[in-house]
Amino acid sequence: MEILNRFAICISFVLAGLTAFAGPYDAAPNAYLLRAEAEKKLCNSTEEFVKALKFLRDSPEFKFHEDEARGIALKVSAGCSGAAERFAQILVLIRTTGFSEKKSLEMALQFAASNEDVQRNFLEIFSKSFLKEFFDYESTKALNVAYELSRDYKGEPGRAREDYIALAKFCKGNDKLGLPMAFCSEYVIQVVKLSQFYQEGIVQPFMDLYQKLRGEKQYGLDMKISLEVAYNILKSGPRSPENFHKAFAFATEDLRLDKKKSLEFALLLADRSFIGGKQPPLLQFPSDSSTVVP
Repeated sequence: MEILNRFAICISFVLAGLTAFAGPYDAAPNAYLLRAEAEKKLCNSTEEFVKALKFLRDSPEFKFHEDEARGIALKVSAGCSGAAERFAQILVLIRTTGFSEKKSLEMALQFAASNEDVQRNFLEIFSKSFLKEFFDYESTKALNVAYELSRDYKGEPGRAREDYIALAKFCKGNDKLGLPMAFCSEYVIQVVKLSQFYQEGIVQPFMDLYQKLRGEKQYGLDMKISLEVAYNILKSGPRSPENFHKAFAFATEDLRLDKKKSLEFALLLADRSFIGGKQPPLLQFPSDSSTVVP
């Protein structure tokens, strides 16, 4: 037994020694993840400065004095690797769409400081917003929408882009809701903003909830009310649909409330599915929107 005790003590000294000589990455359980994360913050700043300056010097669309071009290139270089390309793409796109040089430069510098996913979001949403099969926006509206769903969006960028496209098709499609462009353009944007609160995006939760509100007997709401109620539930986060359905069932079966009061009760409890932050405001269609929404 004494031999075993001595052996155990020796082992503990060896292990302690190994720990003492271990480097910081060896001691970290996620060493490779930490290194990979650090790599994202390592920037080729000089390369970005040179690329941006050459672009500004050579581009026929823009005429900047040398000192001004150098100052702009310095700002671009702060955006880390890939900044010069992001800057150039956004600058040319916004300028050729008809915006002033000042506005184009302002937007381009903002996206130079963003990541590639945010830029891709902006480019795709901006370009699709012009298309007739989407919303046929004029340039200023398209710019505002794309900016709101890219730079101002706090969730995973690709999710907002995919949800925007899917919900636009669902709202406008003749084989889906077939609603007017003016209505869909506003409604879809409001719903897509909620996507940042849903890990897998807003499309499936919206579809599931809308179909229940329209199709299930206990609800049986018309299209206008279903769209309004669906948004007002989903704005309170991922647990709100479950809370809504449970509250509605309890109100009708236990509290013996009528359909209208059960709906109000369920919406009240769904609204309490999320605390600790500011929720989006309630959505309420104008009383005369029956001419727009069946």
